[in-house]
Amino acid sequence: MTESFSSRWWYGIAATLVLLLLGWIGWAGVRLTTTIVPETDPSQLAPHGIESLVVLLGTFVFVVATWTSAPIFTISLFMDARAVGRGDFEWRPNQYLYGLVGLLHLGALFTVVVYAVTMPVALFYLYRRHRHVGTP
Repeated sequence: MTESFSSRWWYGIAATLVLLLLGWIGWAGVRLTTTIVPETDPSQLAPHGIESLVVLLGTFVFVVATWTSAPIFTISLFMDARAVGRGDFEWRPNQYLYGLVGLLHLGALFTVVVYAVTMPVALFYLYRRHRHVGTP
């Protein structure tokens, strides 16, 4: 392992994973609420007054964060794989393969099905990075 190695590009990958996890937890909470109490209409869960403004603002922030995290994820995955590949490690990730996965992730701006491929690859990448580089 090289002592002087420094790449913080993995932050963009991890931040995207955390953001999506929080979004899915919120979505699952709403779905679970409507499943446990079958007569609950999801439209009744919407608050009124100032609470609805806070919910609307939170939704807007989440959508903007999701849309901005996709290009950040794409760039971060490619650049980190490139940096690790240039380091003195046993593991040399293919920067072009991970760059292609990052480009595929941009498709998540239009369909959530893409997450089924890109998120497991990102988790696997961070796991391998941890084993060979030491961080995250």
